Amino acid sequence: DDDHDFGSNDLLNFPVLTSANVSSGSVTADFDLDVYPAAWYRIEFFKNPSGVDPSGNGEGETFADSVNVSHAGAGVESFSHSFSVVDGDVITATATRCTDGPTCSTFGPTSEFSAPYTATDVPYGDVTSQGISFPGVTLNGQDQLQAGSTTAWTVTSTYPAGTGWHITIEGNDFSNGSHSMPIGNLEGRLLDTNIVVISGSGPPSSTMTSYAAMSASAQTMLQATGANGVGDYEFTPEFRLSIPAEAYIGTYTASVTATFIVGP
Repeated sequence: DDDHDFGSNDLLNFPVLTSANVSSGSVTADFDLDVYPAAWYRIEFFKNPSGVDPSGNGEGETFADSVNVSHAGAGVESFSHSFSVVDGDVITATATRCTDGPTCSTFGPTSEFSAPYTATDVPYGDVTSQGISFPGVTLNGQDQLQAGSTTAWTVTSTYPAGTGWHITIEGNDFSNGSHSMPIGNLEGRLLDTNIVVISGSGPPSSTMTSYAAMSASAQTMLQATGANGVGDYEFTPEFRLSIPAEAYIGTYTASVTATFIVGP
């Protein structure tokens, strides 16, 4: 409702922080403001190294930044502002009415401190891999090359266009508990035709279009540069496994890990 109450400092409402997401050393603080009358207001943000104040509302240990906003004085309006912080900083804010319009060089009443909000580093990209199986393998005393089976893997990125990202893949050796096979026996590739745009900008591209031996060291399989790669994508890599004639019988497993990394 409209903030039509009166008292000390006109009982000016404090900003209500609704999120504080950190990326690359900067926080985007979203906040709601319900004030009266219609005017310009200066919102000041503070960092609190000592943590959350026991009162439940914050305090202002270190000034961080400010922004001037225009409010119609007729209920809740939402705003956002970005400034420098690090993951885990405790953020608070106050609202002060400007008495000279958008210039905001002279001031009226100031609100209490807002409730605190902890700035949090939110991942802007993620990859989900799927299992790889080799059904129907029969050991026959001969070297074999078996095609693997997997379903579509997914990647999501909300990083700004031009930032770029890449997906790496790595693994450990196969084992059946008693015997092992090197992870290098597993080879993978990703054809560009197996990359699908679900939503967003142009597709990323494969950096592994020919079969390459897997390794315990990370190798890049998929890459987005320039304006590409902001959105949701599916990609289906192909795998094949070399099984030596002398392989012992048993069920072998290995872990293959895909990782989303910011930067082209």
